[in-house]
Amino acid sequence: MQKSGPVDTQFPQDMVWDIWSKGEIFAGNDPVLWRRDVCGAWIFRSHYQRIDSEYGWVIDRINPLSDGD
Repeated sequence: MQKSGPVDTQFPQDMVWDIWSKGEIFAGNDPVLWRRDVCGAWIFRSHYQRIDSEYGWVIDRINPLSDGD
């Protein structure tokens, strides 16, 4: 059985910024601070890896490895 939830991996800061840059920018919000992820959730840049925050975010797969992700 495959583990669910975020992958516990440390990523280089340049990779974190590359992934952050894929978030959707919305007019009226500072794109350095706020984005929306591919699933539509609002994320706050400095809350990376904060699972206790409503706007926290982690780097994870969208589709399981078994689906070819």
